[in-house]
Amino acid sequence: MSFKEWNEVEDIDQFLSEPGDAIIFKHSTRCGISTVAHEEMEKFLGEGIAIDVFKILVVEQRPLSNHIAETLEVRHQSPQAILVRDGKPVWETTHYSITSTAVKEALSTQGIGS
Repeated sequence: MSFKEWNEVEDIDQFLSEPGDAIIFKHSTRCGISTVAHEEMEKFLGEGIAIDVFKILVVEQRPLSNHIAETLEVRHQSPQAILVRDGKPVWETTHYSITSTAVKEALSTQGIGS
């Protein structure tokens, strides 16, 4: 599996208006901590768990990043992973806490992918 992308605010709104699960990964291409988190998310993707993971580049896609923070009412951080279920955030973590294991545990806690 690989990261999915949104290109417009309307893409995010459409996703959030429909039932379903996904992970939003907010990534900074200018941050070493974010590089480590990105590697962990790639490791997670490599495990083939059936959930979409959307990557937002927080510098290059600032309007999308800000829209996510405002719409989900989750304080912006970078790097940041947010698990969304049916348009609502149900889990989030940041910085070095973003690990493949942490993401899998969050999914398990929510009954996703089991």
